[in-house]
Amino acid sequence: MAHPLWRIYNVPHPYWECDDLASLETQKRTSLPFCYLVSIEGMEFCKVGSTGNIRSRMGGYRTGLPFKISITFAMSAPNDGSHVLLEKRTHSILRHRLARGEWFNCPDTEAIDAIREAAAWVRATMG
Repeated sequence: MAHPLWRIYNVPHPYWECDDLASLETQKRTSLPFCYLVSIEGMEFCKVGSTGNIRSRMGGYRTGLPFKISITFAMSAPNDGSHVLLEKRTHSILRHRLARGEWFNCPDTEAIDAIREAAAWVRATMG
């Protein structure tokens, strides 16, 4: 569940789920990096990635892909590099669904559950 301060201050706490994905996409940079899920409309393909600049990253995807895409989930991470660990752990959890590169052939709900599972693992591992 997203923390209400996200909407007030636009400064997420580590491992909070963003509930305002549209405004997240308009920010040039956020104070913390995010692990995010991008989905292709009408298909069960999604990408799990991490960045501190979702707006720029989405612009790159929209330029390079001939499909309508959207951010369907985002979770903040501490600014200590753990967002990369969160992304890699999520990829590991979803490896049986790997389509190509960092794209997975699975429903959004499965990918979101994997990100949440990975976040619990990263929190336990990094303290």
